[in-house]
Amino acid sequence: MNTTQKNYSLQPLRGMKDHLPSEQERYRQIQNICIQTAQCFRYQEVSTPLIENIEIFSKTVGEDIIGKELYQFKDKGDNSVALRPEGTAGIVRLALNANLLTSLPLRLCYHGPMFRYERPQKGRFRQFHQCGVEFFGEKSPQAELEIIQMADMILKKLNIQTKLLINTIGDEESRRHYKTALVQYLKPFQKELSPESQTRLLKNPLRILDSKSTQDKKILESAPLPKNFLNKNSKIFYDQVLSLLSKNNISCQQTDFLVRGLDYYSDTVFEFTSSELGAQNAVLAGGRYDQLIEMMGGRPCPAIGWACGLERLALLSSLESVQKLTVAVLSTSEELNDTAFKIASDLRFQGFIVYLPNMQNPFKKQMKTAHKASCSHVLILGTEEWKEGKIILKNMKTGQQTLLDKNLNHFKLSP
Repeated sequence: MNTTQKNYSLQPLRGMKDHLPSEQERYRQIQNICIQTAQCFRYQEVSTPLIENIEIFSKTVGEDIIGKELYQFKDKGDNSVALRPEGTAGIVRLALNANLLTSLPLRLCYHGPMFRYERPQKGRFRQFHQCGVEFFGEKSPQAELEIIQMADMILKKLNIQTKLLINTIGDEESRRHYKTALVQYLKPFQKELSPESQTRLLKNPLRILDSKSTQDKKILESAPLPKNFLNKNSKIFYDQVLSLLSKNNISCQQTDFLVRGLDYYSDTVFEFTSSELGAQNAVLAGGRYDQLIEMMGGRPCPAIGWACGLERLALLSSLESVQKLTVAVLSTSEELNDTAFKIASDLRFQGFIVYLPNMQNPFKKQMKTAHKASCSHVLILGTEEWKEGKIILKNMKTGQQTLLDKNLNHFKLSP
């Protein structure tokens, strides 16, 4: 058998990706920045199952995702279930089940894998990972500012250059009037629309505004705009949001045809985009969804949130990996090997990253493997030093050696 030939049965499925140690470390770093920044705004972390009853999504995310992108199947109990395609619907279910919406406002954050059966693209996979935040119980321009300011802060921490696009699709009344006008405009062009938009015209005409089809874009050039159908309350609210963003030095570009991809959005919608991603250029996106909780069986409750994909953030971020300090514990004699094992165990219990080479090897080989493992420091148990109650700490970068008390009281590492 040719051992160089790939065994394709052992390859990941199309659109799925293994994460090697360096990639996983980078994702963890980005994920921590997202969650820790959200916690600075007093968002509490929660998690939901990867698999949900399909009704959680069929009632909320819309026909486009349900029909084409949802991983759905029957389990052994003949229940219709699905892998989650996004996080918000599951978070709302969690909040309703746990009666968290009885004490408002409520701020939650989450992270984890999502699944959509779509064509893989740059930074876009069928299994992807998201961080997201949800803010329940407050409809005010300040809520929009908080959620967008947090997103802006995260992207700046990650050294990612983006542009904030923003729009309003109005409240339920405004959207109803706009949908009527949009359908009336598009009807004469129905056969000229892309096949996807022809389907959307019957089910969710607002999604046509988000079409990437060249022929659809040309037809839409003279289409009515959502902003011209806003009622008084929606217009005032949107103007207040824009004013508050401006006062807080968050620049944005108003984009008339931005509607977002999920059916539950209302009023404010936004995207942070990057020119480095091609046509699918959203890095972080979200908006307001004041009707979703009621759609899922709860009482009316305003809400707003966003989500970002870790794969895209990792692709764009120029953030350097944090170099963690690692200490190797080496022994110069067989009699001290057991002591070296105990010291290594004690340090690990305290939270240090410890490398323990093969103690059966000579000291020089132990030192060589510690260097190869990129250890920043080594603790050397020398026979004479140990008799005197001392242990050697060597900084591998500077070469500096220090004698420490063998009990390692107040032990710490410095670059």
